[in-house]
Amino acid sequence: MSAAGRDLDPPPGFSVPYALQTLLDELTMRPIVLRDGRAEEIEPLSDGGEVDFGEPIGIGPTIHTIHSELRTFGDSFGCREASFRLCLSTDLLAELRALTDASEAEVRRRAAEAKPPSGHTVSVHLIEGTQPQLNQSIKSLLPNETVTKTFAATGNPGEVKIDVAVPTVTGETNSTNNHYIYHVAFQA
Repeated sequence: MSAAGRDLDPPPGFSVPYALQTLLDELTMRPIVLRDGRAEEIEPLSDGGEVDFGEPIGIGPTIHTIHSELRTFGDSFGCREASFRLCLSTDLLAELRALTDASEAEVRRRAAEAKPPSGHTVSVHLIEGTQPQLNQSIKSLLPNETVTKTFAATGNPGEVKIDVAVPTVTGETNSTNNHYIYHVAFQA
C-alpha cells in the first residue's frame, strides 16, 4: 500500500497535511512489513522506492512508515508480503526530518504556527494485490459515513489502474479536503 499527498495551492509558510506529531511518528517509529507472511520491524525512513501515483502527483520517492495493522495481515488475510509506503513532497519531508530531533517545545511551536492545507490538496492511495477483486471502504471525515466499492480486476495483470473519485460529503465545512482519489492496481 502506498499513499501520497500534495497541496496543489499551498499556503505561504509551514503547512502539514495532518497532525504534525503523527507525521513525526511516521518518520521516527519502526515500520512493520510482512515478508513471507511474517511481521518484521525495519528502520524508520527506510527507502520504499519510487511509485507512480498518477496525475497530479506523478512518480515520487517513498519511505516505509508505520501502519501497525500490517502486523495482522498474515494471520487475518493470508497475506504474504505487505508494507505501507508514504510519499511526501521533498520540501516537507526535509522540514519534518529536521524536526525529528527538535525539542517537544519546538514541535509544539511549529504545530501551532502550521497553516492548514488548502482546498486543493489531493491524496492518492495505491493498493496493489493479487486477488480477482478488491473491496475498499473509504471513510469520510464525518462519523458513520463510509463508501464501500468493489473493483473487478479486468485486463492484463499488472496493467489495471482504476481511478475512483469519492464524492464529497454533505455537511463538510471544507468539502474539497474530503475528496480522495484511489488508484487501485492489481498485479499477478
